[in-house]
Amino acid sequence: MGRMRKSVLVLALLAGACWLIGEFAARATARRLAASLEPNAQLDYAGAGFTWGGGLRLHEPRLRFGTMAEAASLSARSARIGGAGWLWLPLAWLGGANALPAHATIELKAATVSGSPLAAAIGEFLQPPGLVPFSHEGCPGAQPGPLDYARLGITPGERVDRLEYWYDPDNTRLELRFDLERPQVMRLSGSVDLSAFRPALFRDAAARTELRLARGELEFTDSGFLGVRNALCGSRLGVPASDFVAAHMTAVDAFLAARGVSASDSLRALYRNFVIEGGTLRLNTLPDPGWVPANIADYPRGDLLRQLSITARHGSALPVMLQLTFADPVAPLELAGSARQATPHAQTAAEPAPPVALDPAPVAAVVSEAHAAEPVEPAPPATPSTTPVVTPPELAPTPAVPAATGTKPANDATGPLGASAPPPPENSTLALVWKPGVIERLPPPVLERPDYDVVAISALRGYLGRRIRLVTAGGKLVDGELRGITNDHALVAVRVNAGEAEVAVPLANVREARVVIARR
Repeated sequence: MGRMRKSVLVLALLAGACWLIGEFAARATARRLAASLEPNAQLDYAGAGFTWGGGLRLHEPRLRFGTMAEAASLSARSARIGGAGWLWLPLAWLGGANALPAHATIELKAATVSGSPLAAAIGEFLQPPGLVPFSHEGCPGAQPGPLDYARLGITPGERVDRLEYWYDPDNTRLELRFDLERPQVMRLSGSVDLSAFRPALFRDAAARTELRLARGELEFTDSGFLGVRNALCGSRLGVPASDFVAAHMTAVDAFLAARGVSASDSLRALYRNFVIEGGTLRLNTLPDPGWVPANIADYPRGDLLRQLSITARHGSALPVMLQLTFADPVAPLELAGSARQATPHAQTAAEPAPPVALDPAPVAAVVSEAHAAEPVEPAPPATPSTTPVVTPPELAPTPAVPAATGTKPANDATGPLGASAPPPPENSTLALVWKPGVIERLPPPVLERPDYDVVAISALRGYLGRRIRLVTAGGKLVDGELRGITNDHALVAVRVNAGEAEVAVPLANVREARVVIARR
């Protein structure tokens, strides 16, 4: 009995010693981590500790990007960083290794982002109660709250975000997997594969330009929220949930139109099925190798969509291309009527910009003589404004033609200039601005279809000898020639350096099977 007590005491002392070492290592690693992020970011936290899983725990962490007071920041109630094995933290501290290992997992609870224009823009589309696309569009009244959903059996839990990464410094490759979940509402998960990734990109513009996105995936998984939302908003409208879906689709169309976006019929049908049936909505991208993520803001929206080559898929249905049309409003040049003024480009649909003075010199510089001989198109009515408009003498309004005659002498050059008026004298200032320039729009680009067909996994045996791509449940892509199907495995010959190797992929682990086809 005494020997057993001594053994228990020794184990307790060892456990306490390990815990103290872990706590000391956690605090030292947290300080090292904060120092490694400067000057690109500033990490603050209320406390740091050690978890028995071998991870670093931070209480109330706040990561601020940049040095300005209004810089974007990420805050959470708690954060946990885990490495490879439960001894990672003490060994990394004792060995003087980097603050973060080549493979780690990060878990954030109740995370919030502030001061980020990108996060604010995404928040317009992923609306409360959390990560739901167009959550309350078309729902009358105030935005439904927790009590509204609780009456229908939905009690959203605390949001939990998980991130896992693998970094290969020899090949400068970084793979990320993320999982953002609001229990009983929506789960947003995905992965990205980055090439030419070097940590120096956080401070080196040249390194950021070299970064490339090899592939990406995004999944929305409904946790039963959409059906409850449809029923709740339908009851507010006094209609069945199925009728609310039509109102929701109309509201989403208006939401996108206000931002100059319209979706194709196939994409609208796919999203409508997701709203009705729930399940999983998946987006995949295989971007052009020449696309530069660091210059994303410089790409026009249409070009960016073509570069990313995104496909959308609901459940097990066939994928469709993410086809969106972008319309940029053009500022009309109004000359007809009693107030000849330029109507500037409206910044938003609800906040038109005030009129500005029309200077004939800049206008004359951009209007060609060829356009001056063409008939004038009627201009839209000017936006009402209390801002005074400065009118040049050449464009001053003149008395209207008497209604009794409806005509005016041919030599009279003082009448109003409109669509049915004769052209002004050839060398006058009015001739330069009589007809605005015509903007010819290019036809919409033709989006190429993917170079593969998605087939049923059970039908793979019929494609022996064909090139296939198997997407695993973990997001891995196996690309090669299908050699056989045996023992519930697909035998795929893949290229390895100068030769090839045969890989056995468990069919139970295959999420999607693609048969490569020649482009037509």
